[in-house]
Amino acid sequence: MRTECNAAAMQLTNFVILGRGSVRGRQECVIKSEDPNKRSQRVRLAQSIRADRGLSKDCTSEASGGAACTMSKLMRLSKKAPEGWDIILDTLEMFDNRMKDAVNESHEGKRKHETKWPIHRINNERTRYVYEMHYQKKEISRELLDFAIREKVVDGNLMAKWKKPGYEFLCSVAAINKGSTNFGTTSVCRVPLRLRSGKIGPSTETGCISCASCDKGAPIWWNSTMDDKSKAGGGKRAAAEEEVDEELERRVAALRGDGGGSDAKRARTD
Repeated sequence: MRTECNAAAMQLTNFVILGRGSVRGRQECVIKSEDPNKRSQRVRLAQSIRADRGLSKDCTSEASGGAACTMSKLMRLSKKAPEGWDIILDTLEMFDNRMKDAVNESHEGKRKHETKWPIHRINNERTRYVYEMHYQKKEISRELLDFAIREKVVDGNLMAKWKKPGYEFLCSVAAINKGSTNFGTTSVCRVPLRLRSGKIGPSTETGCISCASCDKGAPIWWNSTMDDKSKAGGGKRAAAEEEVDEELERRVAALRGDGGGSDAKRARTD
């Protein structure tokens, strides 16, 4: 039987042998000989158990000598979450997977600030989902809402801003952080579209075109479609504003470069 140790274990073992540490800290790293077929069967069984218990799939298998697997954050919270957690768990896991994809997405061909845009949008939509589940649909309790905020499942600071007049559709708290701009002002997405002149573009900080409460479908993101913006208001606000504002459609179409701006302008002049 052969004994193999990594560098850290060998160093610790030597450290103890020299008498400069506690014997309790000594590490043994003996790898026992085992039939490869039995080992592979044992590993597959362990992986299936991990999957049934909701453990992370990207943990290192025992066959490669990796560390122990860890349970996902949302699954760990299930053990102490208030009643109603199972109602929002599946949707939260969906947002969690989207966030992981956004973080791991390749940055090739993108500007530095553009890599953060999907993260701001996913954070906004995830927080808005829990916010509406409590305040509008009344499907989760106040206790569960506070739990989600306390465990940082949603953005509590952003949710607090939505309760203030004029900030009902704020895209991100970064948009009102005056310390992050060159002139000590809020992001351009806070300015209503009708008050802007020249080329309309998204905020370099968040990727939001407009999150002003007076703009239809706010927040309007850099990759939003007209259907998204017409539905984003939700509830009574969307029903009362069935027609999409022509000026907004013309400017967003011009921003996307699909040629829709010139057609809308000719339609208005005719």
